[in-house]
Amino acid sequence: MANFAFMSGTGNDFLVGTYEGPVSEIQIIALVSDAEYEVDGVIFVEPINEEIVKMHYFNNDGSSAELCVNGVRCVAKYSIDNSFVDSNIFTVNAPVGDIKVVVDSDNVEIEAPIPMFDNNEIILNELVGIESTVGNPHLMIEVKDVDNTDLESLNNEIIESDKFPNGVNIEIYELINSNYIKARVYERGVGETDACGSGALCLFNYLNKTQKLDNNSFVMYPGGDLNLIAIMKYKLSADEQKNYSSFSDKSFIQRILDNIPQENKEFFSTLKEFKIFPVFVSDNFFEVKNKNIYLIGDAFFAFPPSFAQGASQSIEGAYELFESIENDSKTDFFTRRINKTKMVNNRSKLNQFAFHLSNPLTAYLR
Repeated sequence: MANFAFMSGTGNDFLVGTYEGPVSEIQIIALVSDAEYEVDGVIFVEPINEEIVKMHYFNNDGSSAELCVNGVRCVAKYSIDNSFVDSNIFTVNAPVGDIKVVVDSDNVEIEAPIPMFDNNEIILNELVGIESTVGNPHLMIEVKDVDNTDLESLNNEIIESDKFPNGVNIEIYELINSNYIKARVYERGVGETDACGSGALCLFNYLNKTQKLDNNSFVMYPGGDLNLIAIMKYKLSADEQKNYSSFSDKSFIQRILDNIPQENKEFFSTLKEFKIFPVFVSDNFFEVKNKNIYLIGDAFFAFPPSFAQGASQSIEGAYELFESIENDSKTDFFTRRINKTKMVNNRSKLNQFAFHLSNPLTAYLR
């Protein structure tokens, strides 16, 4: 396998390499066994011309599959990284047909085929399944509790029923509200995986067309925690400002959450491990004296819109920190963080001079 890379698309992990010719199931299984990480599949990318690449996809048991949406996204990024195409908009030839892709840095969008589903229900004991296909087959089953459903036993039961002689991807889902679905998937030829792009397409298409799910909705797989950064206006009392331990106190966190608008509470009730960090607003420029504290945002309140500016800078800095940890580039991060901190610090001093000291109009408005 030439020029291989370990790639992940929304929780699906792959070995991706350049196509050199046909391979056998035994060769695929050997690659999977020797891989440094656990992988869901192996992909070979074959350059066709400057606008088209071909995707050769195999499950980790050596079998082939008609479509893997997250695999297509990895093929697209791999093709750009290896200069197989001359534009960030091109075509991936998958077993189900040609798929247009758009690559923007680490973000990949695809024009996926529209799934079809069969209205005839499939009854499995007390569970009801709907069959859907987007080139590869899926069985979608609604359950009351996605997290505690024995998905492997359910898969074995379905396979033993002989209803799907060629196998099927099993999607169990829990409808949280009209915008959010929790789901897990047991992929044919792989086992349970952290995500499934084609399964997400089938779920959304079916639930949207049966008016159970709105547009612009989210399918949440176990492929990663859903990390939310929310800025809420909540005035702290003098005692609360002095007591930093309150920010990890469950009753205090609950008081914050009680202020969430009613229409969002159902979604927030499904989230776990809340962490709250205070944003202090001061009339004076905040000079950092503790070497363990980094200044990652600044906002001078001559006019209200600057609050959003300062918040966005803080989120930008937090995202930069998260990205460096995720990519394990800690050494590089500290260098960039120090340079960024100095830049923000100098800009803050300039802002203070311009808006606080020398501008009479600003001083009058304040």
